[in-house]
Amino acid sequence: RTVEVRDLRLGTAREVHTAGTDPAGWPLDNLNHVCGVRVPTLERRVGDELWLTCGFHGDRVNHEISSQYARIVDLATLSVRVGPRLPRGGGACAALALHLDGRDAPAHICSFGGTDGTHSAGAFIDTVHCYDRVRAQWHAPFSRLPYGLDHANAALVAPGQCAPDEPGRVLLLNYRTSHYSGYRTDILAHDLPPHEHSAEAGGRGWYVYAAPHMRTYTDIVHAPRDAAGLVTARNGRYLLNFGGLNYGNTSKLSARLGAEKAKRMKRPQPFANIRAFDVCRREWVLVDDEKSGKPRTLGMPLFALQTCASAAHNVAITCGGAGPITWQPTRLSIDRMQELARIDAKQGRSPSMDVLTTVQLSGRIPRRANITGDNSNFHYCIATRLPAHFGPVDTR
Repeated sequence: RTVEVRDLRLGTAREVHTAGTDPAGWPLDNLNHVCGVRVPTLERRVGDELWLTCGFHGDRVNHEISSQYARIVDLATLSVRVGPRLPRGGGACAALALHLDGRDAPAHICSFGGTDGTHSAGAFIDTVHCYDRVRAQWHAPFSRLPYGLDHANAALVAPGQCAPDEPGRVLLLNYRTSHYSGYRTDILAHDLPPHEHSAEAGGRGWYVYAAPHMRTYTDIVHAPRDAAGLVTARNGRYLLNFGGLNYGNTSKLSARLGAEKAKRMKRPQPFANIRAFDVCRREWVLVDDEKSGKPRTLGMPLFALQTCASAAHNVAITCGGAGPITWQPTRLSIDRMQELARIDAKQGRSPSMDVLTTVQLSGRIPRRANITGDNSNFHYCIATRLPAHFGPVDTR
């Protein structure tokens, strides 16, 4: 129930707790399944703040309560304040900061989809709302989504990525459309006006930008997933996907075992792999290590996570998340990863593992997994160096 900032180079951290409640009576620090959008503050024009435009209250899976108010974190003080009332309560949305009034005007905070209600019975949201911070009002510049979705990743692709006259785009991917199922490989797109200059969304609305084909039942490159981490590189030319979750191909099981038995046998499949989507070629590939040629991974299967990036070091940083109940992290395995990273750094070598830095969060090192429901919580940050040919990562 705190805001924590950790220096991954020095290993130092600080946490701040903000007391108080929102107008609905919920504590300011009681929020999960959020999506943070970082923007410069308007009041001081100095420093940044983090907007959380969706979230759930409560700590029990499938008993979540939709938040009715946004939260805003002041990154200078780490204090949390109440944001505007949401046009529709919900959590597990995707979000972006978009300069809909021109590059020099303050960005609008846009929220895509989400779930209003619990994970097991909530209503999937098919709308997109953007908050104009200057006018202090919500508006709907995008058309309705073709279906309700949640747990998605949103990415901004700059104009002219694949052809000089191509518009900028918002892409939505890695989502679910029904409770613990409904996965699609489709990547949805919505074109933006030139240079994101107008708040009026035009053109054809949402359309399928790519629909990669899952070639076999075990195809981890093209398998649909949700609750994954995502960063972009080269102004959106590449989408780098970390981990995620798929609840399995029940139609295949049903054909072999019958519908009822297949439903009972349905089990989640988390992913450890890192894959990249080329928006020009419109295809996924696994991210390989530049020296060994072997696919890079997070080191373990993880989902329910968010990934951010450091352009200065060209690394992606994934904190927290959850893994399958069968994975039991131990003090020995964590220490060994840290030891290998230190040895490589001391000898001036590239890390021998995909995990560059494994940083403990909040002083907790589990001797066994901290079991919550069906999953085990992961209390660490994983920093993964990205291959140079993807170019600098985007940090917006």
